[in-house]
Amino acid sequence: MAHVLGYTLNKPPALIDEGTAVYLSQLYGDKAFSRIIGYPTKSVTASFVEFLIKEFGKQKFLELYKSLSNANSDRNEMIFEKIYRVKFNQIEYEWTKQKIINN
Repeated sequence: MAHVLGYTLNKPPALIDEGTAVYLSQLYGDKAFSRIIGYPTKSVTASFVEFLIKEFGKQKFLELYKSLSNANSDRNEMIFEKIYRVKFNQIEYEWTKQKIINN
């Protein structure tokens, strides 16, 4: 369902597309991914999408989702940096650091 609804807005790269689908299914679904991997009490999220939404808000993420292209990674990086006003590798570093602290 997340893909069907999302594709009415845009078809972004897999990091955002799949990440959003997994994030939403874990957030609003019955944690099916957690059951599949054998840890029904644990939450599995698409951590990069979750990080962007929690750190910068839903509005910026929606703007990103609607703006990215599935075809041009250089352009996508420029769009990402324009929306979030920070270099992509800096966001990647902060996300990785947060994952290490939370695990």
